[in-house]
Amino acid sequence: MDGKRITDIYTSPLDFDGSPGIIKITSSMFNGKKMLIHGGNRHQEYPWLGDAIPKWITEMDLKDMSDNLNYNFLRTAHYPNDMFVYELTDKSGIVVDEELPNINNQEFSSEVQEQQLKEMIRRDRNHPSIMFWSMGNETNHAADSKFAFAEDTTRILTARMVTGGSAGTFVKR
Repeated sequence: MDGKRITDIYTSPLDFDGSPGIIKITSSMFNGKKMLIHGGNRHQEYPWLGDAIPKWITEMDLKDMSDNLNYNFLRTAHYPNDMFVYELTDKSGIVVDEELPNINNQEFSSEVQEQQLKEMIRRDRNHPSIMFWSMGNETNHAADSKFAFAEDTTRILTARMVTGGSAGTFVKR
């Protein structure tokens, strides 16, 4: 708002439990209803196309996950996905753990990881389906969680199968 004049409006398609709107999360409860997490990883690639997949295949994947596999959770295995994926997860009520592009023992400098983390969060922070930012998975070079916390204090930060690094050492006091 600028005085009494509306300057910006954002309408979210978020719908986790059949009642779009504000969500209240406490433990495993979403809007007062128990929500069992069921899902898996998604690699955004097809062998004959690589990463350059058309939107209809992405839609088919997410529809299959939501309708046939009953997924309500998705981890973007090892890298941020196309922004279209998050548009679909917002609409279908799939909770997302978005990962940085780091896996195994790739040596990224702290500056590169900080830049990648900032770009990921700034690009995707308006997608309500993204509830987790991953600092790393299966790596000994996880990003420092203080970079994520400096960008977004509202999401849960995760790290999976991480050795070394400082993914889990930052604590806000």
